Amino acid sequence: MSYYVYLIKSIKYSTTYVGYTKNIAERLATHNSGGSIHTKKDRQWELIVCITFKNIECAKQS
Repeated sequence: MSYYVYLIKSIKYSTTYVGYTKNIAERLATHNSGGSIHTKKDRQWELIVCITFKNIECAKQS
C-alpha cells in the first residue's frame, strides 16, 4: 500500500507542517477541520508538496 509524505502551509500564517498518511485528501480535510491537535490553531491549510512511497517504512525514512 502506498504512503504519502506531505508538506502543508497555513494560508493565514507562515506555519508549515510535514506528515505522512495513506490518504492525502482525507488527511488534508482533517487538518482543515481542526481534527489534528498539531495543526488546529493555524488552519486553513494548503498542500504544497506530496511525495508517494511504496510503504510506510520508506515514508518514515524520508
